Amino acid sequence: MIRVTPDADSSETKRQQAILKERVLYGTWHQTKMVKVLGGQIAWYTPLFGDCFLGCYPDVDENRACAIVRSPELAYPIPGYEGDLDGVIFKWEMRDEIARRQFPKYQGKREVGRVRPIRGRFRKARGDDLVEVIEYSDKGQFCRWVGETQINGVDHGFGWNIFQQVQWIHVPDEPFGHGAVEQIANLVEMGNATLSLLFQAFIENVFRSEERRV
Repeated sequence: MIRVTPDADSSETKRQQAILKERVLYGTWHQTKMVKVLGGQIAWYTPLFGDCFLGCYPDVDENRACAIVRSPELAYPIPGYEGDLDGVIFKWEMRDEIARRQFPKYQGKREVGRVRPIRGRFRKARGDDLVEVIEYSDKGQFCRWVGETQINGVDHGFGWNIFQQVQWIHVPDEPFGHGAVEQIANLVEMGNATLSLLFQAFIENVFRSEERRV
């Protein structure tokens, strides 16, 4: 719960300002879908993978700041000399036709002088219609490329990275954190070994061969 408490001797105007601030905070929380970001994404990535990357970008049309979460599976962190995050690179692949719809500046892969029917020997190989998306963010700029086309780019000069690493368990001198699942990895291995032995014993005792029965 969010509470903006004025001083005990505050005037009625200051109390109304405090109420207005509470409503603004609740509205911002709701508009940016922070319940989904914190409970649905960060609460999934951090215990399982050990960390994730939380970013902030401005929605100019709605005049608000929005949160964005990137999976650690897509991330290539660039650690600084003091152990902080100097920059981060995100890389993933998507279908070429989806990239053209999502990023209007991207013109798509060009097919020159070759007809590709649905069937036949000139059919596209699997993966031919995939395009690589790369994002780079550091303390001074943010850029995004789709294929070889730069879609977005801004030199903000904030002095801090718009993406921050959210870790479950911080490990010194390691680019990624550790999750809760890693802490019980040895118990999982022991359980798998025990189940394998029990399954083997079940097979040998229930489905015994004729030689063993004699």
